[in-house]
Amino acid sequence: EVEDIENIEVIKGPFSLKYGPSFGGVINLVTENPRPYEKFEIHANALMGYESNWNGGKLYGSIYGGNSKVNFLLSAGYRNYGDYNGGSMDGENKTFNSAFKKYSYTAKLGYSIKSNQNLMLSYTSAQGRDVMFPALPMDEISDDTRIMSVDYTANNLGPAFKSLDVKLYRSVVDHVMDNSNRPSYSLMQMVADVDDLNTGGSAAMTMQLGNHRILTGLDYENIQKDGVRTGTMEMMGTISINQKKLWDNALIQNTGIFGEYKTFFSSYEFNAGIRGDFNNATSDDTLKVIHDGVDYLNDVNSKYFNLSVSIGITKRINRWLDVSLALGR
Repeated sequence: EVEDIENIEVIKGPFSLKYGPSFGGVINLVTENPRPYEKFEIHANALMGYESNWNGGKLYGSIYGGNSKVNFLLSAGYRNYGDYNGGSMDGENKTFNSAFKKYSYTAKLGYSIKSNQNLMLSYTSAQGRDVMFPALPMDEISDDTRIMSVDYTANNLGPAFKSLDVKLYRSVVDHVMDNSNRPSYSLMQMVADVDDLNTGGSAAMTMQLGNHRILTGLDYENIQKDGVRTGTMEMMGTISINQKKLWDNALIQNTGIFGEYKTFFSSYEFNAGIRGDFNNATSDDTLKVIHDGVDYLNDVNSKYFNLSVSIGITKRINRWLDVSLALGR
């Protein structure tokens, strides 16, 4: 939920390898977390809103607090929006299929092991219902997403050890789409059902040696997907059912090791990074592809090593102006 966002971190890039082998910039949405208080406190927020052009409203509430040892955050939201009416903006006063309902809640529990070490458990559940898409042949009937994570953070562990961050996570998604709200439904009923399981973790350590900052870490991600699209058509009393695999026991595993270096001297900032990704992907057969006379029906396994590097320098001219040059692969 937008209301759960504490701040938005923008890394202009072009190559920050901490979050993966990604080109360009990175936008990191940092959500609210519980924090310790010197003595027990409890706080609450509530929000209710209405928007006329969607003919829809939203409700949101949160409660958070704790003491120096244990802290918590609970939040919940509900949105129910109708179709969007373009009014005079589109010249025809048309209405676009875009209605949706969404329910969500989040629970986070934090524990201060020491003054500089914290452990946090979090669980988020989000359910989408009757989500209409203006430009797709099907709409989302239901989407159930559940995200669980464990975070450990430690700061100032020694003269040179600035921070240590460890995360483990697991997300489960059950996603169903159909064409029951489309004119084509009378000819053929289409249902797509996809299940997704994502587990992984990361660990990163930051060291500060004078003007030199070194970040090292590793991450792992395991993605499993399975899904089928079923088409049912009735013609002259005969029912025909056709099924096609969207995902067939698909598996993607990626292990990444990365390091970043940054230093300051005079009015210059220098940074460099390197990352290695070991990627493995496999699937049962879903689609027969013939390219240049080669049959790729059984070619559903992929293994490769990807090396990423970056280097850059920034010259700060004054408070309002700086110039950067960066190269990356």
